[in-house]
Amino acid sequence: GLTLPDTVCLNITNPAMWSGSATARLGLQGDVYRTYIDDNTGTDVSDQFGFTGIAMAIPIGKTFFGVSLSSFTRLNYKWESTDIAAGDWSSTKESFDGRGGLTLGNVGFSFPYGERWRFGISGRAILGKTEQSWRIDFPDIASNNATRAFSDRYVGGGVSLSCHWNNQQNWSAGAMLISPISVFVERQELVKSEYTVLFDSTWDVDNNYELPIGIAFGLAKRISREKFG
Repeated sequence: GLTLPDTVCLNITNPAMWSGSATARLGLQGDVYRTYIDDNTGTDVSDQFGFTGIAMAIPIGKTFFGVSLSSFTRLNYKWESTDIAAGDWSSTKESFDGRGGLTLGNVGFSFPYGERWRFGISGRAILGKTEQSWRIDFPDIASNNATRAFSDRYVGGGVSLSCHWNNQQNWSAGAMLISPISVFVERQELVKSEYTVLFDSTWDVDNNYELPIGIAFGLAKRISREKFG
């Protein structure tokens, strides 16, 4: 979160909270999620664990200089679809596959202002690659299979300003202002049969992705153990 102080781990989300004791600090982040699919072909359930982030900060005086990497998006799917033969037509088997994702990186520093405030400034970069493919086979006839595959490479950059306030009486608040980011995309597309390449080209995508300005705010209160008896 933006606001929760932690004396052990390093906050990956809010650079203004890169603080603590006068030693280098490290933070790790992961998640566990379940995917459930139910359609006319059947039901599928899968459990996956994902590593989603890492951050490290080094103090120089009261200023912390740090770097963080976190998962921005992930792509991971694979399925097959089969149609039975009808009349003189062969049955068909289609395969769909996708993988990759985008990573968000931050490089910046945080510094104190007075006893209760801390501010952070960081440069942000989005980098990554996704690959997707479609393949069709004709099991019943002597015909070549066909494959269409394309991969996209992404790159973009921006900045963020953040702050953290702690009144030292169990209340804390945090906020971030994130600049818009234009993500440029380079695409490579390949179309081929089993023995022949029909199309192979690389170009810059005209309609790049635009990430809007971001504003985030959080408030936290520490609850003592006595509240729970």
